[in-house]
Amino acid sequence: YLMIAGPGDADEDGMDDAWEVLHELNPTVDDGSGDPDGDGLSNLGEYLNGTDPWDSDSDDDGVLDGVEVTQGRDPLTAGSVGDPTGTLVGLKVFTVLE
Repeated sequence: YLMIAGPGDADEDGMDDAWEVLHELNPTVDDGSGDPDGDGLSNLGEYLNGTDPWDSDSDDDGVLDGVEVTQGRDPLTAGSVGDPTGTLVGLKVFTVLE
């Protein structure tokens, strides 16, 4: 096991070295744009969202992590609310005053 004391980012890819080691990525190579699980979420996106770069559906709800993030859903919570159809994009809400 490789133990890294404290936060660091040797390759400056935006991901903590310890997180990269834990998730079997290389902390000395900029691999932030990689997507080993093919879910449409980069390694950096996985890091920022707390998901596993080797698991395309972290909450096992049948929806890829990248799709959930794009839809504003939580990729760690099955059945999280978002806008799965995209129908709310650009929706304006008005309050009716009587």
